[in-house]
Amino acid sequence: MVYSITFAIGDIHGCFDELESLVAACDLLSEGKNARFVFVGDYVDRGPDTRKVIDFLMESQHREPDRFICLRGNH
Repeated sequence: MVYSITFAIGDIHGCFDELESLVAACDLLSEGKNARFVFVGDYVDRGPDTRKVIDFLMESQHREPDRFICLRGNH
């Protein structure tokens, strides 16, 4: 699949609700184009929902490995 737009997202810091809203907004902004997400780290630390963030990213990457790319961060 060819992706016509790529969103880079970093500094999630365990904030699942914000992550979920951001992904939904990016999908909406892509206006039906194939959107890819590159997560650049800082997934945990500080926020209340670290487990939900990790589960979401792992499940998304497993389901659509070319669409959800998770890079290592320092947390």
